[in-house]
Amino acid sequence: LLMFFVGLTIMVPSTIIAEKKGKIKQVKMIAIVVLIISFVMFLMFKDNFYLTVLAIVVYFTGFMMLEPIMPSLMSKYAKPHVKGTASGVFNTAQFLGAFVGGAVGGLLLKIDDSAKLNFIFLIVLTVIWLILVSTMEMPVKGLKNDTT
Repeated sequence: LLMFFVGLTIMVPSTIIAEKKGKIKQVKMIAIVVLIISFVMFLMFKDNFYLTVLAIVVYFTGFMMLEPIMPSLMSKYAKPHVKGTASGVFNTAQFLGAFVGGAVGGLLLKIDDSAKLNFIFLIVLTVIWLILVSTMEMPVKGLKNDTT
């Protein structure tokens, strides 16, 4: 319940800042950094119940910041005549990502059952994601997408 309320109190203002103030890229980068911080916390504090709960709250804060802006970005980049297809591909990628993430996580747990390797892997992937997002060009606000 705590995670829900913390996430909700962060999600609404961050979405408003992202959409109304045109700061989607900045909010997305902050959310990714928050995820990295949570993974580092999980790695460092896995033996401390209270700090693990705090890491969960931090994780869901980053997650809830990303949740509304990812589909929004998809619709901003997609041309009007392919938005339905883009939405389908986006949703499929989310589910495939959950499957692949679970499978890779399971394989990594077979190698090291302490989950340390999982969190190191997550940190590396998320840092790469942050670098990619930092180079991302945002669609120009106010321009209509081409229909050709």
